[in-house]
Amino acid sequence: MSAREFLAYCLEREVLRFGEFKLKSGRVSPY
Repeated sequence: MSAREFLAYCLEREVLRFGEFKLKSGRVSPY
C-alpha cells in the first residue's frame, strides 16, 4: 500500500466514523 492509498483509506475511515457518530449521537464527536 502506497502512502497515497493509505491517506485515502484514512480519509474514508474518518468520513465513515464521523458519519456513524453523527447518526448515533446526533452531535459531532472527535472520536
